[in-house]
Amino acid sequence: MKNKRGAETQTLMLALALVVVVGLVFWPTLRLPFLQDDFSLLRLFQQDQVAQPVVLLSFFSVGKAIFYRPLAKACLLAMYALFGDRVWCFHLAALAIHAANAWLVGRIVFSLTRDRVIAACTALIYAAAIAIHLDTLAWVVGIYDLGGALCFLLSMQLYIERKVAWSGLVCFAGCLFKESVIVLPLILLWYELLLADHPAGWMAFLRARWRGVAWFSLLMGSIAAIKAWQLSQPVVAGAGPYRFAVDGVLDNTGLYLKWMSQSFYQFWYLGSHLSVLALLLAVVLTGTERKVGKHSRQLFFLLGWLLVGLLPVIFFAHHAYRYYATYSLPAYICLILCVAKWGAARLLEKELPGAVLVVAVCAVALVFSVGQGRQVYAEGMQEATLADGSNMLINRAAVLNTVHDALLPLAATLPPESVVFVGGVDLWGFDQGAGPVFRLGDKEVHVYSLDSLRAAGGRLFSPLLVEDEASGFAGLPGDKQGLFALEWVDGRLARVAGW
Repeated sequence: MKNKRGAETQTLMLALALVVVVGLVFWPTLRLPFLQDDFSLLRLFQQDQVAQPVVLLSFFSVGKAIFYRPLAKACLLAMYALFGDRVWCFHLAALAIHAANAWLVGRIVFSLTRDRVIAACTALIYAAAIAIHLDTLAWVVGIYDLGGALCFLLSMQLYIERKVAWSGLVCFAGCLFKESVIVLPLILLWYELLLADHPAGWMAFLRARWRGVAWFSLLMGSIAAIKAWQLSQPVVAGAGPYRFAVDGVLDNTGLYLKWMSQSFYQFWYLGSHLSVLALLLAVVLTGTERKVGKHSRQLFFLLGWLLVGLLPVIFFAHHAYRYYATYSLPAYICLILCVAKWGAARLLEKELPGAVLVVAVCAVALVFSVGQGRQVYAEGMQEATLADGSNMLINRAAVLNTVHDALLPLAATLPPESVVFVGGVDLWGFDQGAGPVFRLGDKEVHVYSLDSLRAAGGRLFSPLLVEDEASGFAGLPGDKQGLFALEWVDGRLARVAGW
């Protein structure tokens, strides 16, 4: 009874510590506006209530799209129904999900290692790892990876607890948040081969769990069929940045290992290829024993999880981002801490120095993550920290806030539902017609880049708003009410001559 109460107390303390750490590192996200990809979904959500059920059903339609993420979009629609345009509520919900993900990381690591120090430190470092989670928590569509990671981790823990059918259902749900979750069955199979306890043998396990295994396989087969059909469509196959290439796999693997190493220390890291070699060398030196023991199997499982978790992204020839490492990051952190603790214990023949080393590494990682967070959020339009492999969302947020503040004095002169073209600043939306939307009092202002304007036949038009110049806008004042062009000059917005 005492042991159970002690375990519950430790679990509660870890949960509180995770909330504090997430708050310390990421609290400035609460001040960020809607960004980039968010606007394309907001345009759908802002329809009247009669149209919303149609929008919800459209999310689950298997069309000719690169991505199929209906649960993530449905989740955002529900959040919009609750929160409206209050973007800080979306961010607060995202931080809560992230803290829950970190707590699940601790549960899984403890289930694998039975080591509370390594489990707690892995969870804390994962929660604070701004080098990986910055983009995911900066924009509202980060729910794709937050929800996917929640299902990924929960499914893994349920499987370890031998709740196979529930694990399969949660994994299926995760695939409807983010495609990357589809590799989880491979990781679970690796778990069965290396770590699962089969006292009566494999056949006895299958006989006892065959219904759950069959259910899991059926769900994963349906997801695989959906993705295979989508990838076969001409609009998707070989498309743009998501084109697959084998020749860059080693470079991409090293790149993700390099970025994940910044979860420990953000101001220096090994080069890409050296990261791969150093990781493999550490595992071999620490895991090699006269016979394959428990620690060796745990290390090789973590290494397999780490590499399989990267499979959905390492084949992208020209599309590598830090947050893609979300699903491999727990294995990477745990692997490093296990190598540190078990390596120290093996050298010194004592357990305590290894535990002290792990706690020290965790403390350093947390301090630097908090410091790095303060630095990157303060940089604004001069964002340079952790800029490689990111969408520069802190920069884009600062640009949007600056444009919003500059438009406020002009609000009285703008008709309702105005369209404003702004030059000299970087405004970007994920798809056509989905640029930033500002609410200035009771007025809604749609803002686009002035660079999108084209001239043809004495008329101006924007391909973001109309398909051709025939249906475009005349370039004389008053020809279209609510159409304005502004340019950023000497730190302020000024009307463009002739508009």
